[in-house]
Amino acid sequence: MEQLLQMSLQKDPTMGQAQPSMLQMLRFPAVRHLFICLIPLWFASNFSIYGLAMSLQSFEINIYMIQVLFAIADFSFCFLGFLAIKSLRRRPTQMAFFLLSGILPSGPCHDTPGPVIPPHHDGHARKRLHGWLHKLLSVYTGELYPTVMWQRGQSTTMILANIGSTLSPLVGMTAELHSSLPFLIYGAVPVAACPTIVLLPETMGQPLPYTEQDLERRWKEKLGQRQEEQQMVLLQAS
Repeated sequence: MEQLLQMSLQKDPTMGQAQPSMLQMLRFPAVRHLFICLIPLWFASNFSIYGLAMSLQSFEINIYMIQVLFAIADFSFCFLGFLAIKSLRRRPTQMAFFLLSGILPSGPCHDTPGPVIPPHHDGHARKRLHGWLHKLLSVYTGELYPTVMWQRGQSTTMILANIGSTLSPLVGMTAELHSSLPFLIYGAVPVAACPTIVLLPETMGQPLPYTEQDLERRWKEKLGQRQEEQQMVLLQAS
């Protein structure tokens, strides 16, 4: 048993060593970049999904029956979502879900329902989209953080992102001004956070980084490629 443990330690030099704290990891520009970009995405996801979940009673429909129906359909749609991230890549899929979950009309009452979603059901459709977005974002985030800091990075990101789920019930008070105002806010936040995805790398087909040094090396290589491309564009323009 001791020999097996020693062999595993030799294969993985980081085992048995004290792992750096999150503050120490944030000293790396690449890790700091990921952390700053992921916070608004998770904030928007938690903010909207918890806000819509607490507003189901305003849709004038049996919330228990609609939850059963969407729970049955949830598995198939999640399967389609995972197929999308494998065929359409991670970033385009994430952007599509953020935009759809934000621009899909919803509210307690509609005089002009959406072109596809029937009245009183579009808000539930948006809630399901946020649920799928939450799952896909979890997969994408797990591929961005290096392995040695995956658990710590995920936990810290989720703790800060839960500020969104804490603030979301307060938006319900804006219904006193207009009944549809909370749902407009729940949709505007994901759309506002969507451009952040452009700043994140594509992980499809890429080897997962093991340490923060690996992530930092890839970050520098991509920056060097961008600088070379910009120089080539300037030379061609001149």
